[in-house]
Amino acid sequence: MWTKIQHAGAWPPATGNNFMVYDPGRQRVIVLVDDPNPTGLWFTWEWTGSSWEAGNTRGPIDSGTPGVSFCCDEFRGVGFVYCLDSAGFWEEVWEYTPGPTAAQSAWNQVPISGPAYQGYEVVSLVYDPYRRQIVRHGGRASGSLYSFISGTS
Repeated sequence: MWTKIQHAGAWPPATGNNFMVYDPGRQRVIVLVDDPNPTGLWFTWEWTGSSWEAGNTRGPIDSGTPGVSFCCDEFRGVGFVYCLDSAGFWEEVWEYTPGPTAAQSAWNQVPISGPAYQGYEVVSLVYDPYRRQIVRHGGRASGSLYSFISGTS
């Protein structure tokens, strides 16, 4: 059964582009929310179990496409985001390093070795704790409406 949470503090904006993961090491929910004033920026919020804490701003990400996927790497204790760059074509990878509070957490872009790759939209990410790997599946090449990829990497 669902129970509506009531508290007097600030809440993350509801924009339709919210991505949420659970951080088991800190027992917190981390939410990545796009800016309701389409600036391309993204905001991080953490649910402590009793209230929301506002974290750092991240971005820009191309929010015009469904190119963002978010998961938690439990072994390393970081959040992991796969997305398209602000132009909506090249892939980018970011890590969220949690701090004692949401405001003390940090976003860092992970360099992609080798040549730049065309990004994928509508991909799925999951963390595989047995192999300690993040698995990405499916998607569509950002430059084509019809180029769906059935592969896993």
